[in-house]
Amino acid sequence: STPSPLAFALLNARPYAFLDDGDAENRRTRALSLPRALPELSSIERELDPDVVTQVTAEAWPKAQTPDEVHDALMIAGLMTQKEIEPWQHEMVDLLADARICKLELPDGTAAYTTAERRLEVAAAYGGAAQIDRQSACKELIRGRMEIIGKTTGETLQAILQLPAALVEQSLLLLEAEGFIFRVPVGRAGGAQAWCERRLLARMRSRHRHVLRQEHRAVEFPVWSRFLLAW
Repeated sequence: STPSPLAFALLNARPYAFLDDGDAENRRTRALSLPRALPELSSIERELDPDVVTQVTAEAWPKAQTPDEVHDALMIAGLMTQKEIEPWQHEMVDLLADARICKLELPDGTAAYTTAERRLEVAAAYGGAAQIDRQSACKELIRGRMEIIGKTTGETLQAILQLPAALVEQSLLLLEAEGFIFRVPVGRAGGAQAWCERRLLARMRSRHRHVLRQEHRAVEFPVWSRFLLAW
């Protein structure tokens, strides 16, 4: 008999799921491989409802109405492009005048903004501040972006932030090791891979379950009784 999907999930848990401090490569569970065809996994790894993903992503994006709220949004995101900051142009005037935010240029010439507090960190992510490790700065920049962007891919992050693909990929792996983000399959075939922040993914899955339950409502008691008598 084949072990259940739950058993495989326990054996192949992420490093942060283990209570011991042993190296991941030394665990005997790493010697077990997952069968290529496991029918039970098709329902577990089912793609999230697109409407649910869109709804949660829209909710995650900052809704700022005052200069202080725009500053807080930039503190979380780390960096926003000119197009993303467009709805808050009026608030940006006050923030720029008070030197609370800074304007910079991305490698492709696109204008972007960050806060004065995170200026050095953002500069380090693009190789402009030697006193801060570039990989760590890139990781923190992507961490902030993942909190507001929802389900996304490494290619999308690279296109928005204009960071090297290797740095983006390594940052995603480091955040995954922390348990901050999770891999999300794209499509029923499961070939493509996306990423999502933990809290946002939990919200998506909760609403996705609600959608599935609405599709399969429980029958009324009289119908159930007649079925039992006929059965």
